[in-house]
Order: sequence, then structure tokens, then C-alpha cells
Amino acid sequence: MIALALFLLAACDSSGAASVEQEWLSHEHEPAPLEHILAPDFLHALGSGQFITKTQHIGYVAQHPANPGFRAHFERLDVRIVNGVAVATGIVAARDSAAATTDRRTVFTDVFACRDGRWQAVSAQETPIR
Repeated sequence: MIALALFLLAACDSSGAASVEQEWLSHEHEPAPLEHILAPDFLHALGSGQFITKTQHIGYVAQHPANPGFRAHFERLDVRIVNGVAVATGIVAARDSAAATTDRRTVFTDVFACRDGRWQAVSAQETPIR
């Protein structure tokens, strides 16, 4: 029992949350990985003032796949554990070279809960940097 508790604590540390955040960015346009990353009660606050659920988020992603030239990376990523919850904040830079669009940058806050020994995203919010 102690070994299981230690395993669960190790899985739900700040490096584990940072790994899930990296996985999310790598697969943000792929519905199947998002099923695992997003919690059942996930809620995404959009710039329009709308709030969408996990099902709505994944449905949107499925209908709007990324162009093959789309690339995104973290310019900054900070993860803090606050009372058993991981709060990830940072800046993402993205470029769609296939469409020759300019770089897009967003500042974000994602919140993760440790469930069944792994981090799952329960909330997300991004704001474009102008």
C-alpha cells in the first residue's frame, strides 16, 4: 500500500503535470489523445465568453484538423502544485507554415487534477497576445 501511495505521489508531481501539458500541446489537434488528457468535467473558457465541455472541445478539434505545417511550442511554461492541484501557466507560440501565416502567441492557464494517479486537465483558458 505504501508503494502504491508513493507511486501515485510521484505520478502527480509538477514534472508529471508538465509532461501532460507537453503532450497536450503536441496533440492539441488530435481527438484520441485528448480523450485521455481532458477530464470528464473539463471546461474551456473561450475568448468569446463561451464555456465548452470536453465533448464540445473534442468535437471542435475533430471538425477542424490542423494544417500539416502547423507547429507550436512553449516560449514559457511554469507549473505549480497548489493544494494538490497543478496550475500551468505560460506562453505558446504557433505558426502555420503551410498557410504562410504569421506567428500567433497566446498566454494560457490550465488547471489539472490528480485522478487515479495521473493528471487530467479540468480547466483551460487562453488569451491572444497582441
